[in-house]
Amino acid sequence: MMEKLIRNFNNETEFNYSIHLSEEFRFIYFNNPKCACTTVKATLNQSCAKALGKSLHYDGMQDIHDRQKNLFT
Repeated sequence: MMEKLIRNFNNETEFNYSIHLSEEFRFIYFNNPKCACTTVKATLNQSCAKALGKSLHYDGMQDIHDRQKNLFT
């Protein structure tokens, strides 16, 4: 299944950058860089962190797009 999804992207890195999953809250987020992508991603991460009782802090805009610093897989 993953191979079928990835073939629509230039490479696996692009796929991983573009698709975000939240198993806890059962949603899939697709980046849309032309339409408030960073704001939506930051808001979703902050809302999910709060609901899970976790603290989430970003030092800069680049952190929002860093998978190691957000909650989504």
